[in-house]
Formats: sequence, structure tokens, C-alpha cells
Amino acid sequence: MSSLVLPLVRSRRRRRLRFRARGHGHDEPARRDERAQATAARPSAGSAPGGREPFVVLIVDDDPLMTDMLPRRLRRVVRPGVDIHTATTPHEASELIRALQPDAVLSDYNLRQAQNGLDILRLAQEDAPNAARILFSGHAAGEIKGLREAPIHAYLEKPMRLDELIPPVLDAIQRATGEDLRGEGPSG
Repeated sequence: MSSLVLPLVRSRRRRRLRFRARGHGHDEPARRDERAQATAARPSAGSAPGGREPFVVLIVDDDPLMTDMLPRRLRRVVRPGVDIHTATTPHEASELIRALQPDAVLSDYNLRQAQNGLDILRLAQEDAPNAARILFSGHAAGEIKGLREAPIHAYLEKPMRLDELIPPVLDAIQRATGEDLRGEGPSG
């Protein structure tokens, strides 16, 4: 059974705060322009109900089951106007994070590459700072070095059944962003 292990950070910043200056600011104007262009250029399935821009979720995993089945299952339960994208490599994930400026990034810890899921979520913190950052893994939380200091909103242990992962994912996204993605029933 899946459980939300570490609710580490609670951020209620809204999209309107996305471009607030951070840190020293020497390169902030260029980044702000890049982010604005990337957000404006987001591919989407159309605008969300009420004229809102779509909520974008990026799932990063090298397991085809997760990149194929998790988006399908999520689409059945989320509201209209939620765009779900996937990446199977760290390189692809970094490109999509920069291009899409996702509102939520879910990454598996073990990517069988030079980078792991924590590396992807650190990149998301830098390039999409308001995104909910969720790490999931089949490992127990105590087995992942540096997890407590990681820039993530939640850590989820993968269950045996994929459907058991969906409610904690939606709960973690809601806690991190204030957005409830649940729809009123199957949406596709």
C-alpha cells in the first residue's frame, strides 16, 4: 500500500508569483523572459475550464509501465485541462522541464542513468521553481541518501499496484500547489 512518507515542503505560491526575483538576481531578467516564453509556448490540449491555462504534469521514469500506464490512469481521474507528459531519460526530462515549465514533476528515483530522480527534481527546482516536486521509488525512504535535504515536496513509495499510487500523487500535488486535479469521474 502506498503511503506519503515525507511531506517536506508546503508551498502555496500561485502561478502569478512564478517570476518573482530569487537570490542575487544577476541573471534573473533573462531567465524571467525565457520562462515567460516557455510558458506561453506550452503545448496543450486546449485551455482548462474557466479560461485557466492547463495544469502541466511531467512524469519521469525509465520504466515503460510508469510512462505508459500512469498517465493513462491519471487521465481517467483528473479534471479536464490537465496535460500529462512523460520523459524516459534525464536528458529528455531536462529539456521538457525547460520547455514546458510544468506545474508538477514526478520522478522515479532509480533512472539507471548517470543522474537519479533527485537530480531531476533539483533541476526542476531551478528551472520551474513553483512546480510540485514528487519523488517515488520502490526503495524505503531510509535507503535514499540525501532524501531529507532534497528539494522535494513529497516522497512516495511505489506500491505493487499502480492504482494505489494515484491518490497519494494527487494529494501531494494538491498540498504543494493548492490545485485539486481530481475530476468528477472518468475523463477518458
